[in-house]
Amino acid sequence: FSEGFKIILPCQNLSVEFADEIADICATHPSRSAGSESEVAVAERMADTLKNQCGCADAEIHKFQVRPQALTGWVYFAMTCFALGIISFFFIPLLGVLLHTFGVVAMVLQYVFRYPCFDKLYLPQESANVTAFRKCSGEVQGRIIFNGHLDANWHHPINTKIGGKAHAIVIILSLVGALI
Repeated sequence: FSEGFKIILPCQNLSVEFADEIADICATHPSRSAGSESEVAVAERMADTLKNQCGCADAEIHKFQVRPQALTGWVYFAMTCFALGIISFFFIPLLGVLLHTFGVVAMVLQYVFRYPCFDKLYLPQESANVTAFRKCSGEVQGRIIFNGHLDANWHHPINTKIGGKAHAIVIILSLVGALI
């Protein structure tokens, strides 16, 4: 790990340029959802930057299918099952237990095991990655791989306004509610 820093630290002015480029991308394309036109524009810009400013011989844009809403789509199903399960538990207890079971199974399959049980319910979108290669100027001694995301995750409004403490409060209140 420290060997990598010995290579990168002498290039501090490059890291400033990278930071400036990333800041400019964030300013000009603030919403870069996976599969959006803005994400493709950023991919094209990064490929151009890698070719023309970083000395990469070739930079390619690789397109692939994603279903970005599917990542958290299970939450709506599970929460609906839990809410209906609580209500129905007072009238038809077996139905309440079944609804809770469906919600938990959906959560475990989709979130814990990453099994795509709800993915087909969402429309596919075309996303992109950029890969670039730069030839060595001398003897090959190692390979450096830089990795980053073109898309920008959607941020929960509460987390954006209040910070991570809001989620901690929600979790604590949920645990207190579960115990009561």
